[in-house]
Amino acid sequence: MALRGSALVNESLTQLLGGYEVNRRVENWLRVYMSIRWSEGTQYSFGKFPASALVRFLSPRGNHREVLHDECRRTFLPEKIYSWLTDSERQNKWLLNHLNGFSGAPVQQSPNDIHPVNASVFLAGRERLIAIFDAWGFQGQSQEKFVNDVKDAWINTLKRDKDLDWFNGEVGRKGYEILWAWLVKEAPITVVGHRMFVSHEELLTFFDQKPLSEDQFKLMMIKVKQSWSRKKHRMNLKGRSQYNFILKDKTVERLDKLAGKHGLSRAEILDVLINDEFGDEVHISRRLAQHAALTRDTPDENSL
Repeated sequence: MALRGSALVNESLTQLLGGYEVNRRVENWLRVYMSIRWSEGTQYSFGKFPASALVRFLSPRGNHREVLHDECRRTFLPEKIYSWLTDSERQNKWLLNHLNGFSGAPVQQSPNDIHPVNASVFLAGRERLIAIFDAWGFQGQSQEKFVNDVKDAWINTLKRDKDLDWFNGEVGRKGYEILWAWLVKEAPITVVGHRMFVSHEELLTFFDQKPLSEDQFKLMMIKVKQSWSRKKHRMNLKGRSQYNFILKDKTVERLDKLAGKHGLSRAEILDVLINDEFGDEVHISRRLAQHAALTRDTPDENSL
């Protein structure tokens, strides 16, 4: 009985739409379109009510049916046009914000009409986005161009991901802390109402809104990386101190040759030599013994 009832409702909707076959996508579009144009002042919530309520609403309203007949004559874009849409929370959030930024869509015929983004709140994810595009109101090539323009804007947003992937490496949470400190100091307005990022997804979502210009973004990355390099250098110096020594030129020359031969720095060569000697006490003891022998064998000037 349930299937018969559902089939009967779909058949009724198809007749009301002038013979246009109803499927889930068409029904989503119909609900969004009706919510945009006719939800105010009616007793129906077109997003939440069953399809049978749509039939009851449209049946006595010939003028509404004529509008829908005209709308259904347009061609719904092929599914492949929307192949780039996903159920990703990040993409959905960006697209909804982006589309909501347009002050009005062609489908909105009066100031009382609801924006397509607001009229589709009963849907979610990719399904919601397709319904919004279907109901936006452009026709034919204009509609396809609109979809592709939005797609290009999304792809352009993703270009920053490569730079932001730096935070996904060894820097980890320390990188978020350095970045947040920079934003608080240099661009405080951007962090109002936000908390410090605790995941890479949050970081990407924050910059999807483009709170900084391209130049500001590049400067931010340079400064954050410099801060991290300094911090990392200080961490590597833990347990070490800097000293100045005066060495013979020939000793420095030999030190450089050893460093080049083994691919180490001067400091690393000295560190190896000193620690090895400290453990074995071979070279210095032998050198002191040789020096003592030479001193004994040298005649005293007073004895001559």
